[in-house]
Amino acid sequence: FAPAQTALLAGTSLYVDTLKLQRSTLRQYAYLFGKLLDLSRGSKHGLIYLTLEDYLWGASVVMTRQNRIPTRQAIERARKTENHTPRSEDQMLALIPGWDMCNYADGHLSTFWNERFDCSEARTMHDVKKGEPIHIYYGNRPNRLLFLYSGFIYEEHSNDYVAVALHAPHDKPQAQKDADAVAKMRRLLLAKAGMDTSAMFQLSTKADDVDPRMLLFARIVNIGSKEDATRALTATSRDVGVLQRDPISPTNELAALTFLRDSLVETRDGIAGDENEDASLLGLKQNSNDIENDDAANNEQKQDTPDDASNEQQQQQQHQQQQQQQQQQEEEESSKDKDKSKKKKKKKKKKKKPSAVARHIRLCVRMRRLERATIARAVEHVEQRLRVEQDLANID
Repeated sequence: FAPAQTALLAGTSLYVDTLKLQRSTLRQYAYLFGKLLDLSRGSKHGLIYLTLEDYLWGASVVMTRQNRIPTRQAIERARKTENHTPRSEDQMLALIPGWDMCNYADGHLSTFWNERFDCSEARTMHDVKKGEPIHIYYGNRPNRLLFLYSGFIYEEHSNDYVAVALHAPHDKPQAQKDADAVAKMRRLLLAKAGMDTSAMFQLSTKADDVDPRMLLFARIVNIGSKEDATRALTATSRDVGVLQRDPISPTNELAALTFLRDSLVETRDGIAGDENEDASLLGLKQNSNDIENDDAANNEQKQDTPDDASNEQQQQQQHQQQQQQQQQQEEEESSKDKDKSKKKKKKKKKKKKPSAVARHIRLCVRMRRLERATIARAVEHVEQRLRVEQDLANID
């Protein structure tokens, strides 16, 4: 993608990963270009030249189609050992032509390595008729990874999620002794939960609720008193998951939900563009009432013609009707020839495919639109819970 296209992803969960992948690819090209220059100095054929465009194309083809298969050493070891445990070094990257052209669809893994015949064996997930595409399941990969490493997103993804980062708020000024004690207990609770002061969480694109661990994190990092910290440590003496289910205190719950809402709103608003810009780039109609408004403007109320219309007006109308009839007859005579020529032209005309730039832009916009909508739903859910807690606090 060009820099302007990548900028469309600013604020999304894959923006930084996209930049890192681009940087890594460019570094590889610079390294290979230098090696080719060194080889060219001693070559009889002159300069061995590799353009950046050609390299990016080749790298994209390989990176989007490479798959892991067992090494021959691993296969031999597995045959000799009954309880063989696969290791990372037991696999290698390979290209599998033909199979890598299968499209993606939700389902189950249907490709396995056949050790007996030393080959990759794939089965269709359902019956396929002649002319239909063959789909396989790439594994449990969210759309952000399908976008990053395969160059597409799957709208009907059943296990998709958006990665969201949360960062603990800064401590509020209070007595230094109490502040140090509370901060120490917060760190202990985070360690029990396997978290740090910054953590990544998953928001399902299909569910309205938030990840329970997000609420756990929010409750811990918003503990502001010794009493709440002691209560939390006592409750989690056996299972830290208690804090995912039960609030620590009304005060802490309000602080946790407010923090969670504000963090999600900041993340949502940090995504580049907005709904209007996205709809414009995707070519969507903004207002469903536009058609109705246009019809209303074209169908303004007409004043009724008075019964005592003048003879002169009637004569003019009759004359116009005669002229229209003559024109219709002339048009009908030549319409057949015109229709034939139009049909021929339509057959010759081919539907233009969108350019690569247009496809890239739409893909980026669809990705950020998906993330924005997912976070927006989570914000609504947290706000509903926050309003309930505020109402309970007012009653008390």
